[in-house]
Amino acid sequence: MGIKIDMPKAFDRVDWGFLMTIMKQMGFDEKWCNMIYQCISTSTSAVLINGSPEKFFKPSRCLRQGDPLSPYLFLFCMESLSRNLLHAEEMGIINGIKICKAAPPISHLLFADDCMIFCKENTIEAQNIMRFLQIFGSTSGQLINFPKSGVFFSKSTNPDLIPRINNLMGVQVIQLDDKYLGSPLFTHRSKIILSSLG
Repeated sequence: MGIKIDMPKAFDRVDWGFLMTIMKQMGFDEKWCNMIYQCISTSTSAVLINGSPEKFFKPSRCLRQGDPLSPYLFLFCMESLSRNLLHAEEMGIINGIKICKAAPPISHLLFADDCMIFCKENTIEAQNIMRFLQIFGSTSGQLINFPKSGVFFSKSTNPDLIPRINNLMGVQVIQLDDKYLGSPLFTHRSKIILSSLG
């Protein structure tokens, strides 16, 4: 099964302490981390009311939208989720999918703040993923919006399992013809052949 994760206002919720911890664990020098912290923590914001700014205030978290540095810093936060999922896969806590027998398993795909996680269709792995997402949310500051997230299942999934997993995770079921990042989740072999011939 695959789980499409919804993280609303992802840039606005980045915890600065979490970001600094991740950067240090990735090997960034203390001096470099301090410079990055100064860049993100010395900004001020104001709310526009009827077109006029009110009093300026200093935020205690978030990455500024439009700042060319922000997408890179946000990727560091998502890298922590990626490495934890890879570690969980190595430990056998979750099992990714394979596109063929000789291919390596894929446990997740990330594109900026879009995240899709793959695992076996059972309640144990669903619970394990829920725990990982809750830990990631509480440490990083990210909010996982489960009601707006979704799960889809392979055609071979036992129909009795689908409502149990759906209720356990509190997410909606996504149809296999749904789209992700503007592209279909699945493409039939006939369409692949036609596109290669065209």
